[in-house]
Amino acid sequence: MYLIHGTYPVTDARLTQLAARYSASLELLSTLPLAKEYRLVETEPADFEVYRLVHTSEYIELLERVHREGHSTVGIPAGAVVFERIGVGGTLTATRLALSERCTAYHLGGGYHHGMPDRPNGVDYCNDVAMALEYILATGAEKILYVDLDVHHPDGVQTIFEKDPRVLQISLHGWAGHSNEGHYSFIGRGAGAGKKINMPLPAHTGDRIYLQILKALLASVMRSYQPEVVFYQAGLDPYRKDPIGCLDLSLRGLYERDKLVASLCANRSMPFVVVLGGGYDLENTPRAVVNTLAALAGKNVVFDEAESLGAPSAARALRWYKSLRTCLRQYLELDEIVSSELKEEGYA
Repeated sequence: MYLIHGTYPVTDARLTQLAARYSASLELLSTLPLAKEYRLVETEPADFEVYRLVHTSEYIELLERVHREGHSTVGIPAGAVVFERIGVGGTLTATRLALSERCTAYHLGGGYHHGMPDRPNGVDYCNDVAMALEYILATGAEKILYVDLDVHHPDGVQTIFEKDPRVLQISLHGWAGHSNEGHYSFIGRGAGAGKKINMPLPAHTGDRIYLQILKALLASVMRSYQPEVVFYQAGLDPYRKDPIGCLDLSLRGLYERDKLVASLCANRSMPFVVVLGGGYDLENTPRAVVNTLAALAGKNVVFDEAESLGAPSAARALRWYKSLRTCLRQYLELDEIVSSELKEEGYA
């Protein structure tokens, strides 16, 4: 198993915060026996040429100019362009290693799933996830399972692969307080119809319903879809103390989430690429990263925490899941969720 990381220059407060969570995670991991499970690989910045996998020539030329001049008059920070080039390099390094050795490779960075082909989106100035997926497709793969569990919907990735049936997307994301992208009716278009599974979740969903829905989705997909590669955006901003999260998952819930996704590749010789994505609680993100690494390695949870039961209002998640089942009915039969335990808790 590989752990890919980079050395990031920082030029502003946001990039300093992002770099700090990477270094703190590595430092914490180095104190634990779990570190022996991973081979560390330091990455180099990606060449702008690989951006052509996804981005338009005009947009790449703009990024190159910002990078070359070291400042921006178009609202794209030069420091962010440098930072994200390193992230792209790490994601593609993880992808190449996972494909060549049919193993698990985790990139402590990347996950810029909002970037559009011809423009930035939010604070994502490129889309390393889409680049990696295109790289995998270029090797001849016909079935990629892309699981995105960041608190935000991967709107850039969905836009790029909206009509591509070779990328089956599963996303669970917060609805309240975010962009309202990723409605359950957004199931893809053309040949990609039925291959984009979006499960919006209300605020304060908590561990129990989240894990029930994720388990049902993964089980349903794996019955009818045998992926050649699994790509996982393992964002940690669904955590209950995350400053921009809203889903109230606990450290234990995040670990169980990661374990469910990792189980798709357990006992299979299947390439498994994982990127960090979001996670902005500086105290707990390194602990959650370590738990992700433990889950991927099949080890017990390292930093435990009491289960997050969520709020009774999260019963809406179950209603939305039923609506998702209806939207996908002609393409995929999703498992029904029937749980007396959830009813007893006041969720259903």
